[in-house]
Amino acid sequence: RPLRTRNREDQSPLEIGLGGVVEVSEVREVGAIETKRSRVWLGDDGIFRAAHPGELDLEDAKQLIAAQPMLGDGKLRPILVNNGRRGRATRAALAHFNSEEAARIVSACAVLQTSRIAKMVANLFLRIEEKRYPTRLFTDEGEAIAWLKGFLPK
Repeated sequence: RPLRTRNREDQSPLEIGLGGVVEVSEVREVGAIETKRSRVWLGDDGIFRAAHPGELDLEDAKQLIAAQPMLGDGKLRPILVNNGRRGRATRAALAHFNSEEAARIVSACAVLQTSRIAKMVANLFLRIEEKRYPTRLFTDEGEAIAWLKGFLPK
């Protein structure tokens, strides 16, 4: 289980685990599932969240997609993916996140990215690959959540 603490500079919540440090929101969890390298949970605001501080491979992507229906009510829901500073995904993992299986449970995806290099790669991928659901890159969690709220089930 990761250690929860606060950022010294702005007092935002952080989780420290084996894979590094990731920022977390203060939304109350309705349910959570831990995979081998990630954690996915449903917030009380109806938005899925996933945090993975390291590299995701195809198996990780499959586990994250499989976990979401177990937490939700079967409705399409948006997801906020927090990549932290070192989070990234292999090409096979990205392809799975853009699969028909993922599109059956994800209404929109906001990717929170803090690394400049990872942002450049993610922006390139977002421009090249046609997405099955709206996907945007953010550096501010509040902006990402505000955008995702427009994709909550009615």
